[in-house]
Amino acid sequence: MAPEKDRDRNPFTRAKPVGFGDNLDPTNNPAIVLAEDAEALWTARGPAGKACADCHEGGAARAMRGAATQYPKFAKRYGRVMSLEDWLEVHAPERTGQAMPSESADNLAMTMLVKRASNGMPVSVDVTSPEARAALARGKATFYRKVGERNHACADCHTAENAAGKFLGGRVLADVRSGLTRHFPTWRTDRAEVWDMRKRLQWCMTPLGMNMLASDSIEYAELELYLTAFDNGKPLSVPGIRH
Repeated sequence: MAPEKDRDRNPFTRAKPVGFGDNLDPTNNPAIVLAEDAEALWTARGPAGKACADCHEGGAARAMRGAATQYPKFAKRYGRVMSLEDWLEVHAPERTGQAMPSESADNLAMTMLVKRASNGMPVSVDVTSPEARAALARGKATFYRKVGERNHACADCHTAENAAGKFLGGRVLADVRSGLTRHFPTWRTDRAEVWDMRKRLQWCMTPLGMNMLASDSIEYAELELYLTAFDNGKPLSVPGIRH
């Protein structure tokens, strides 16, 4: 067979995608509008007669500034690492009576609203406390564990010594060391919906032939902490936009 001469048909010479424009431009990213709609959720009183605004005065942009940079983090009250989505799932019904299960529309919208308050601020997850170090070790073990019918690990696609930076179909596989988390939740252009980090992880499991875990599972939380540690020092930019 003659060698391929078309650079765009060769995965080793094909031009890398340049991105999807300004993710914080509402005319470009529909998730911006969904995040803004969460302002109504912020001030709405739940069955317990309270709203987020009753405890966090000054509006979400002011009251939540800097909060999202610390997640995922170890929550002593629950004895486990929790993402912001995990925290909202338990905190919202406890305080307002309003259910906010992870991956629900309300949870995604509120997560984007809270994270937007920290846009431009550096990620600063705890990686030094005993609880964080133990969770990081477990998250790293999950990252390198081969699973599913294909016997693949996250590391097989997302480390430079393996496939990171190369094409898988029409997509370039990202390198974990470049940081993969600081734009989540993200608008997925091919799905026309918002995904949080957990749904991205769940969908990664599909081609591996592996059963998905529940969105609030501890394994996801600790894996997300491990991934987020690579983003420490880099600015949040939520919501993102990806294909």
